[in-house]
Amino acid sequence: MAAHCGANNFTIVSQGEEAIGTDTITQQNQATDSTTSRNGRSSSTDSPATTQQSTRTATAWRIHYQCGGAGAPPPAQSPPPQPGY
Repeated sequence: MAAHCGANNFTIVSQGEEAIGTDTITQQNQATDSTTSRNGRSSSTDSPATTQQSTRTATAWRIHYQCGGAGAPPPAQSPPPQPGY
């Protein structure tokens, strides 16, 4: 702010978290379950997959400011007009 407006020449208008987009997270879990018959002649495998998806609003801290605020010297006054000849 000081680099843009000059030292002590800005006023903070507002600040806080602002929405900047969304984040989506997808998580997939897979488990394998194997079973064998009592006589051992047949077996089966089951691999169910569970998918979970979550979306949230992504935020960032933002500061809005205005140049020419606190501590700024008053603008230079124009000299009075000179009388014409």
